[in-house]
Amino acid sequence: MASINQMIHSGIKIWIVLDADVNNINHFLNCAGKALGCRAWYYKKQHAFIPETLSNWGVKYAIIWQNDVDIVVTESLGFHQIVNVENNINIARGLIYHVSKSYSI
Repeated sequence: MASINQMIHSGIKIWIVLDADVNNINHFLNCAGKALGCRAWYYKKQHAFIPETLSNWGVKYAIIWQNDVDIVVTESLGFHQIVNVENNINIARGLIYHVSKSYSI
C-alpha cells in the first residue's frame, strides 16, 4: 500500500527508499535473503540496511531528509526504512490503488 507521510512537528527523519521497480525489489530481496540466510526476514522487518550495503549489492535507492511540514510519498509494494534523528510527529495515510506490478516475496 502506498502512503503519504507528513511531518507535523519539528524534527528530522531520514528515509532510505528503494526504487520500486520489480527487478530492483526482487534483486534486493534475494541479496538480503542470502546475507541473512533466509528470505523470511522481510516479514519480521527487524533488519535495516545501510546505503553502503545497498550500493555494494547494486540496489537502486534514494535518501530523503524530511523536515518540518515536508511530505514523503512511498510507492505501493516498495521497501523503505526510516531513522528518526530527532523527536518528531508524523501523520501517515495509506493509499489503495491498482498496482499492475508483481513481486515475488
